[in-house]
Amino acid sequence: MLKKVRLLSLVVLAVLLLSGSVFAQQKVVLNAMLGGEADYKPLVDLFNEQHPNIEVVLHPAPPTSVEKRDRFVTMFAAQDGGLDLLLTSLMQTAEYGASGWLEPLDGWVDADRIKTDTFDAYIEAAIWDGQLLGIPYSGDALHLYYRKDLLEEAGFDPPTTWDELIEQARQLQTSDIYGFVASWERGNQILCQWLMFAGSNGGQILDENGKVIVNSQANVEALEKMIEIVGEVAPRDVLTLTVDDARTVFTEGRAVFHINWDYVWGMCQDSRSKVVDKVGITVLPSFPGRDPVSILGGWKLSINKFSKNKEAAAEFLRWASSPEICTWFVLNTSQTSCNSIAMSDSEYVARDPEFIDALFNNYNNTISRPVIPEYGELVEIMSQAIFNALYGRETPKQALDKAAAQLESLLNY
Repeated sequence: MLKKVRLLSLVVLAVLLLSGSVFAQQKVVLNAMLGGEADYKPLVDLFNEQHPNIEVVLHPAPPTSVEKRDRFVTMFAAQDGGLDLLLTSLMQTAEYGASGWLEPLDGWVDADRIKTDTFDAYIEAAIWDGQLLGIPYSGDALHLYYRKDLLEEAGFDPPTTWDELIEQARQLQTSDIYGFVASWERGNQILCQWLMFAGSNGGQILDENGKVIVNSQANVEALEKMIEIVGEVAPRDVLTLTVDDARTVFTEGRAVFHINWDYVWGMCQDSRSKVVDKVGITVLPSFPGRDPVSILGGWKLSINKFSKNKEAAAEFLRWASSPEICTWFVLNTSQTSCNSIAMSDSEYVARDPEFIDALFNNYNNTISRPVIPEYGELVEIMSQAIFNALYGRETPKQALDKAAAQLESLLNY
């Protein structure tokens, strides 16, 4: 009897071991919604080639960031784990983090290495409540584009202060060419542009303890400088131009200076551009005695909190965030990287030294927009305040004092 029991036990054990072995060899399917297929499909294809036991299936992303957010919020609200891997905006970290929708990565990846390799502001924007909620991956920042042919003819070096920019723009503008153009439309764009001016004067919206300091003297001076630019060297249209409307004005050859995101450099070199080989790119101006700053955009790789395949998803993140793969990514796609090692790769830099040097410097000087769950409400409050000042309805001090009171109420101070 004991022999039969022992034999039966061995048979059961053998079956369990065999079934476990078979399960371990079964292919895990990860569903991913990342960015544009032209850039992220090659990354996914390379991963699948190197990981026979994991298959990442790439699903088309909605065409706009707003639609993508709506898709994610609907999914999260239903606690739907159908998508395992997500490319989420760095601006949505606090919103998703406060709701518990993204998997904290500190236990899944080498967070210390990632923080060391990544430009500081991008890491700051990916952390909520002390937890890393995504790996900053595809970078973006504001840059100063300028007509180098016009500056060279006038004997000017690129401006390093806002006052220099205004003076050069005043001298170089004509009836056909604006001195300055950018997108200062209501919403994220006007907030980013104002933060850039404020940051270059040492200003910010919240201090390190989360206290509202938006009505500081530095911030008032930043808003006054924007009013000066609109009054003297920029068309009133900057207050309504979209990002690409402003870009079009510049690539049509109708502006001396232009502030915009990474993508504009490629558009300047496009065959349809009227400023091919006439454009320079550099760090942004600042107030006297202050360091220049830029404002970050960009995206991070995250894991859906409701995913059933977190180990496999973490394997993708560990692989994708290695300096070797980040470097491969910038060499083989049109995207940039938040990884400083990849962005300083000699082969990559040699392809376009002027552009990559500007990217590296501005990524290194970026500051994050406030990482708070109430970011959307903050955008509305700040947009209204900035517009009230730019349209002359209130003085900069009055507008920012009102914004400070509204933000303190929003944040329950």
